[in-house]
Amino acid sequence: MNRVRENQSKKPAMDQDERMDLEDAIREAIDYCITNHVMEDFFCENRDEVMKNMLLDYTWERREELIRAEEYEDGLAIGEQLGKFRMLAKLVRDGILSIQKAAEEAGMSTTEFENKLVNL
Repeated sequence: MNRVRENQSKKPAMDQDERMDLEDAIREAIDYCITNHVMEDFFCENRDEVMKNMLLDYTWERREELIRAEEYEDGLAIGEQLGKFRMLAKLVRDGILSIQKAAEEAGMSTTEFENKLVNL
């Protein structure tokens, strides 16, 4: 996998399909192994199968990375909302901000804000 990543990073930015770049990178990694006698017989005999499995593994790994990144962003957004609500709640409790204004800033009704404030 590391050799595939190295090969992909060496590729100049082109308007080609990302999958084609991945196939080229895998092909080059297999060729490198054969040329340098790293599992040479295995790669010569099983090139097509290795190509298919590497494509599937790499695609799955990339998918998982994207899912984790999306979940991380979602977590950040939730954390920001919670932090904003806690700050507004403190300002209300300290008498600096009215419940109506805090609810407006939080994007909710006064009743929703009060209910959430009780559960905080």
